[in-house]
This record gives sequence, C-alpha cells and structure tokens, in this order.
Amino acid sequence: MSRLAAALCVWLAGASPNPAVAAGESPLTVFAAASLTEVVEEMAREFTGLGGGRVIVVTGASSAMARQIESGAPADIFASAHRRWVEYLNERDLLVVGSLVRPAATELVLVAHRDTALTASVNFDQQLIALLGDNGRLAVGDPAHVPAGLYAKQALQAAGLWSRLQPRLASAENVRAAVALVSRGEAAAGLVYRTDVPLAKLKLVSTAPRELVAAVQFDFVALRRRVSHPAASAFLDFLNSEDGQAIFLRYGFDVAQED
Repeated sequence: MSRLAAALCVWLAGASPNPAVAAGESPLTVFAAASLTEVVEEMAREFTGLGGGRVIVVTGASSAMARQIESGAPADIFASAHRRWVEYLNERDLLVVGSLVRPAATELVLVAHRDTALTASVNFDQQLIALLGDNGRLAVGDPAHVPAGLYAKQALQAAGLWSRLQPRLASAENVRAAVALVSRGEAAAGLVYRTDVPLAKLKLVSTAPRELVAAVQFDFVALRRRVSHPAASAFLDFLNSEDGQAIFLRYGFDVAQED
C-alpha cells in the first residue's frame, strides 16, 4: 500500500462511522482549468480507486468557472490557471482559508501547425513574426479574461509587439479552443501551454522567454459552501503526494512551489 493509500484509509476511518457511504453518496466536484482536463480526470480516477470517493470533474476557462462559482455553482474545489481568478473568489469570501496548494506548473509556448515549414530565426520575437507573415493570425485565449490570453498579452507587451499584433489576434474562449484554431489551420501560430502541445500534435516552435512571462502556475483551492465537502482536504493533499506529483509529471507538468 502506498503512503497515499494509507493516508486515505486513515482519513476515511475518521470521517464517518460508514465511510463508504459518506464517500459514495456525495461526490466531490472539481472545477478545473481546461488545460488540466486530462490530468485532473486521472487524479479523480486514482483518488476514487484509493477509496477517496467519487469525483466529478468540470473543465473550462478559469474565468468562466470563477463566475459560475460566484453565482452559486456547486463546486468543492477550484483549479485555476491564473491567480487572478483565485483572488477574485477570495475577494468574495468564497475560499477556505489556508487551503491553497500550487502543485504543478507549465510554460507559455509558441506553436504552429505540425506541417508548417519553419525558417531560421534568431529569437522568439522573430520566430513569431516569421510564422504570422503578412496576414496570419495568432491564436490566444481571450486576453481580457482567459488565463492563457492574459499570459500571452503579458509576453507580447514585454516583447513590444502588443500594439502591432493585437488586431491580428484570434481570441478563443479557453486555451484548448486556441489550440484547435492552430490545429485546424485557422491561425498561423498560437501562444498556448507547453502541456497542450503533445495532445494536439502541434509543432512547438519555442518557449516564451522568462524575461517576457513567468511560469504558468496552477492554483487549487477548496471552496466555502454551506456544508464543505469532507473529502476536499484529502484531494488537495493527494495532489502534492508522491503519487499525485507522478501523475502531473506523466502529463508533462513541472512541479510548482507554494508561496
């Protein structure tokens, strides 16, 4: 038995006189950023298999889900790709104090269709301009509120390209929609997360330099409800366990640090 499994057994034993019923009748609901879809779904399966109870995973843009939670959506855990939306919920007193964990990270990357012929270029800025050519569009998450778009805007502003390229943005409702625009050839290039590239079989051109944009860190936090779910804390602990971190690494995420 792994240390995680042993810990879950201890938690379940103390949670209820009939832990199987307690875990089975009330599923834990996780609202997660679209970029976390596959990894959180596997986390949910593993957690359930270890006796942690059923988990329902709902994915989409962090911004949209934060607003749904504000409106009363029955979520127990929120996983955001940008701290802005965790702070948004915190300002509305909707978070469990002290529950935030930051177990994984990724990077913003420049991608193109896998059949794109690349010309030699010196740096990130030149690669981007070369890929777009005279008329190509750049796929990004909506920079007004989607985390991937916020990161893309930050990188373009730091590179001095925002005003030049803003009219040529193909804004999408979440990062996976931006990936799809590039995959279908509807955008010449995209600024998305490195962990999305293998799933869509895109061509990774380069990583956005850290001087332009920081690493993308994912925040997981428990939500305040009239009755908070008893499994929320165990699920958050699972993310930072050896088993949980191994799943993140298997999907190409980096281990992040809480601060």
